[in-house]
Formats: sequence, C-alpha cells, structure tokens
Amino acid sequence: MNIEEIFKLTMQTAGLETDASILADGKLNRFHVAGDRSGSKNGWYILHPDDPAAGQFGCFKRGISETWSAKAYTTLTAEEKTRYTAKMDASRRQRDEEVDNIQAACRAWCSERWQKSKEATNAHSYLKRKGVHAYGLRLLRDSLMVPLFDTAELIHGMQFIGPNGDKMFKTGTVKLGHYFPIGKPIKKTLLICEGYATG
Repeated sequence: MNIEEIFKLTMQTAGLETDASILADGKLNRFHVAGDRSGSKNGWYILHPDDPAAGQFGCFKRGISETWSAKAYTTLTAEEKTRYTAKMDASRRQRDEEVDNIQAACRAWCSERWQKSKEATNAHSYLKRKGVHAYGLRLLRDSLMVPLFDTAELIHGMQFIGPNGDKMFKTGTVKLGHYFPIGKPIKKTLLICEGYATG
C-alpha cells in the first residue's frame, strides 16, 4: 500500500470512513464522512509526502484530532524529528485557521438568520409534544432556532429542532461557554441545564 492508502486506513480505524481520494499535498483538505448529512464536509486532513511522510486528520463534528507518521517517532533521526515537528506545527496552524474561518462564517450566518426570522409560537408540534412554551425561540422554515449567546448577547451558533424532534447544530457552532436564556431571572438562583425542553 502507498502512504495515501495507509493514511486513509488509519482514518477509518479512528472512525472516519470516506469515499474521498486522499491527496498528499501538504494542504488542508475537507471530506464527507460516511453517515453524515449529504453534502457535508466535517472531516479534514493534511498529509505531507516528504520523508518521513506524516499528517493530521480529524472531524469538526466529532471533535476528533489525530496525528500520523509513516515511521514511529522513536525511530526518527534528530533531523527527521525536526522536520516532523515543523510539519505538525504547520498542520496545526492550517487547521486552526480553518476552524476560525468556519466559526466566523457560522456566527455571521446565524446572526443574520436570527435577525430576519419570525418568532415561534406554542403551536409548534415539537413544543406541543413536549408540553413547553416558545420562550424567545424563532423559526427557520419549520425548525425551531435555539441560538447560543455569550454574556454580551452575541450569537456563536445555533441549534435547530425539527417538528419531529430531530436536532442539529450549525457547523461551526461553539457550545463551550455559551447558552440560551429561558425567560428573565426573577431570583438570585440560576438553574443551568442541557436541552431546551428540559429547561
């Protein structure tokens, strides 16, 4: 097997199956992960062909991030270790830049859609089935929009809840440190929970 085939097999072992061809071009490439929504490209990889061949791969949706080398690190010469470290540093910079771009695009898209959307009502089938009200929710077609705010009330992403209860987050949504407030605080006690209907 060549390095592309070995690299792809390593990705599959880590849970990232794809029909995409692997390119050893030293650039960040994105790909569709088997089982994900059609047209999505949540998987990513960077494969350097130089000796030693090395790369990184992962999935934005699953939080996977792995490194790979054609040779075990402990067997590399001092010169090879220097080259390997430089490749991994370059790969991390590419990945971080791509993540920043995805998150910025997500923030812009969600903020624009939120401003243009109409308020949801208690008649939404998901809310009726759960027996809860539409506290500040809005609609994108027939899906409820649940934005994730920071303390400055800036949107950092969005969860969508369909009429049948299917849930998905907009690609690039940053969950950590962000929240959706339900109602206005009336006491000093603040309740934190996971999930709109639970709240």
